[in-house]
Order: sequence, then structure tokens, then C-alpha cells
Amino acid sequence: MIHSSSINTFCKTCEQLICAACSVHSHKGHDLYLIDSIEKEEREQLNEQLHDLKKEIVEFENEHALDDSNVNNELEMIEEMNVKLKQQGLTLFESLKSMIETQQEKLNRSIDDMCEKHKFVVLQIVELKVKLMTMLSEFDQLERLSGLEMMERKIVTFKKVCELFEELKSSCKFGHMSELHGYELVDATSSLKIVEKEIDKFSNIVHSIKPKTTPRKLDYVSTLVDSNTTYATNNEPLSNPYDVKLSYPCNCILVSDYFQNRIMVFDLETKQFKTTIKTIPRPHCLCIETNYNAQFNDALLVGCNDRSVYKYDLKSLIEASVNKKQHHALIWKQSDQLEYPSGMVVAYQYFRNLSSPKSPVSTRQQDTLRIVYVCDYTKNCIHLIRLQDGEIISRFGLNDGIVLQGPWGIDMNELGELIVGETGSNRIQFLKPDGMGSCVSVKSFGQNGNGNGQFNFLRGIVYDRACKQIMTCDFSGRRIQVFDRNGEYLTSYYDQIQGPYNFCINDLTREVFIADYSKKRIVVFK
Repeated sequence: MIHSSSINTFCKTCEQLICAACSVHSHKGHDLYLIDSIEKEEREQLNEQLHDLKKEIVEFENEHALDDSNVNNELEMIEEMNVKLKQQGLTLFESLKSMIETQQEKLNRSIDDMCEKHKFVVLQIVELKVKLMTMLSEFDQLERLSGLEMMERKIVTFKKVCELFEELKSSCKFGHMSELHGYELVDATSSLKIVEKEIDKFSNIVHSIKPKTTPRKLDYVSTLVDSNTTYATNNEPLSNPYDVKLSYPCNCILVSDYFQNRIMVFDLETKQFKTTIKTIPRPHCLCIETNYNAQFNDALLVGCNDRSVYKYDLKSLIEASVNKKQHHALIWKQSDQLEYPSGMVVAYQYFRNLSSPKSPVSTRQQDTLRIVYVCDYTKNCIHLIRLQDGEIISRFGLNDGIVLQGPWGIDMNELGELIVGETGSNRIQFLKPDGMGSCVSVKSFGQNGNGNGQFNFLRGIVYDRACKQIMTCDFSGRRIQVFDRNGEYLTSYYDQIQGPYNFCINDLTREVFIADYSKKRIVVFK
């Protein structure tokens, strides 16, 4: 564009430099500034932006190793990789060629051996036929032989002829002579296609460097509840929190206070205390069954010191507690062969032939059941409890080859694998349910100790599905350890933590609520 006068104005509306004439015509009514009047401010702003940009560039280069030395070194590394990969390819195909040649030699030897055997059979038959015909020719003039000669040949020669014929018959182990040459190679068309597909994989190149996993970051936010605060009318502070769980429909945070025989309820948004549930004996672990009755109501599952698991309608339980009325929220109680319920996780699970004859359910329910996996710390097993009626339908870890040592924390990943934290062995084990009431041990990681990836009294675990990472409570290690989905150590958090027992994640706000047993409080991170 050709301007009629010198450029001395900045149009902020259009982000353009213009002349005085433009300001009157095409930019009339816009946000206009003389360059001289905004020069200082714009220069300072540009300097600040340049400073931030340069800082961001440096951080980006550091994160991705883009400095000059690394870039030049990378070119050399790529050339080295070129040579290395080609050498590996040469070795691979030489090996493949050697295998093919070996198989070809093996085939040729088999063909030679077979043909030699068949030729031997043919030559043996020819030889026997010659002998047989020669001996039979001695009977051509049978009528001219004297009685003595005839009897001698009958007794001696004829017997030999019969023996030769039997030998000839035993040599002919086929229906027809053509069978000796009626052989061909097995039709390998389909096999060749399979081999071709497999060989095609040899030309694939894969990335050998694992992508860097950014660990979930935890920043201390606040303390929800501690031992210095008293609640309700009994003036009892928080004693030793075992577990903490959330209910979105009831908009609440639930904290099990073991020694005070209660579950404390807080508002999920304001974090203010709401009520205390005192009807449950020595509560250990908590678990929420969402929408348990298809009416968007949550059920509360509680593992208690009386060797039982209770299932309650959570809304009714809270309302009765707030109104100080007797509740009728209990749905079922399970105590059969339970000893110390320490951790639970709810899952939809496919099972075959596991429905109880006592409690018949529909065909669909028989195939897919909503169950709760309950870790039994003392019994070293996991109970499978049907959530519909509280019946135990199976167990893992009892004479089935699955070894569990003090199972405590439990969660499930998106692959349907159970992630079990074992306090007894200070390890985490992945178990894959098989649909028949049993499971297969997939892998495990961790050991006793205080180093990275080691545990000192492992307690609760949570699988964070949003970032696909495993978070663990290392109680005596006084830390939260974070691992990727495969069990590779990522990082640890120590701030404001003294004795983490269990925790949960608010999927909506990404807040993490940690039950700190030693500090007698609930700590909130984000």
C-alpha cells in the first residue's frame, strides 16, 4: 500500500502501521496511537516478551536437547545408526539365508535317503524275480522228469521257490509299483504366505527409546481435617484416618476414623464438616459403588474390624446421621471367612458358571456381574463378593498358585488388570482375572527398602486413569511414590506427608486426598 504521508501512527485495532491520511479514511474510529507516544511502552513490552520468549526457547531446547553440541552430535549418531542398522539387517538376513539353506540341505538329504531306499527295494525285487524265475524254469519239463527227479525237486526246489515268493511279497510293501515314485513336496502355499508376512516384519524399524513419561505433579493445597479440630457434640478430634473416599451424587468426602468407631463426612466443594456416622464398628477400608440401584444413588462399602464387609445406601445413611435418627440403610453384611478386609475395588466382571443356585439371577447377570474385590490382609487372599447380594463367589490366593503376602491396596487399570499392593512383601502385583473365578499373575515390581521403587510398609494404591500412572502410599517411607502404568519409577513426594495410609482422586478437580495416619489428618494436594 502507498501512503500519502509519512508513517507515524499505529492502529491497534488492525495491528498495522499507517499514515495520518489512513487514520482519517480507512481506519476512522479505530484505536489509534502516535508511534512517538507509545514507543517507550511498546519497547518495554517487547523487551519483556523477548525475555519470556528467549527463556521459553532455552527451556524448550533443554527439554528436547536442542543445543548446538547435541544437534551436531545427533547428526553423527544418525550416521552411526545408519551403519549399525544396516549391519544388523545384513546379519539378520544372512541368518535367515543360512536357515533356509540348512532346511534346503535337510530336504535334499531326505529326498536322497528316500530315493535310495526305494531304489534298493526295486533292485531287491528284480533280484528276487530273477532267482524265482530261474528256479521255476527247473519245472518247465516236469512231464519228462523221472519219479525220483520230480520228488527231489518237489521236496527241495519247490520249497525254495515258495520261500523266494514270500520274500518277494514281503519286499513289496505297496499296492502298486508306481507308489515308489509317486511322491511330491507338501503344498506350502499357505505356509509361504505366513512366512512372507513374518519376513516382512524384518524390514520394520521401531523406536527403541521409550517416550519420557511426565509424572503427575502434586502441590500441597490444604489440610481438610486434623487432630486439633473437634467435630459434632462429642468433642472428639480425628484419631487415626485409615481411608478416604468421595461420592459425587452425595457431594461428600468420607473419612474412616478407626479408633473413634466412625466415618466422618465433609462437603466435597466447601470441605466443611457435615456429620459423623457412628453406627459402624472400627471401620478400615472404604469403597464407593456408583449408581448401585440404577437411580444414580451410591452405595458405601465398609470393611470393619469385626471381620465383615457392610454395604449401605449412602444417601440414607448420611440423612439418618444428620437428622440423628435410626437408619435403615444396611443392604447386606458379609462375614463368611473374612479376617481383615483392608482394601476394595468395584468392577464389572465377566464370569462363566459362577452364579449361586441359592440366588438365581438373569442370564445377563450370570454373564456380567458387578463385584467387589476385597483384599484380606491376614488371610493373604482376595475375596470376590457379588454386589447384588453380598455373596462370596470366589477367592484368589488360596491354593491356586497365586501368592499374596499381606494384600492391602487394590485398584484396576483400563486393561482389566488388578493392581495389588502387598504390605508383606512390599511389592505391587498385577493380576488378570480369567472369567472363571481365578486369575493369572502378569508381573510384579518393588521390594523392601527406602530407595526409589522400593517400599517400607506399602499401604494404599490408586491407578490414575487420566495420566495412566500408579500412585502408592509408602507408609514408613513417609512418601507418595509414582510409577508409570508398567511399574517404572517416576518420582516421589514428601511434602506435608508423614504416614500416608490411603488416598483417592477427585476426577473432576484433580485434587488428591491423602489419609495421613501418623499426622492424624487428611491432606489435600492438586
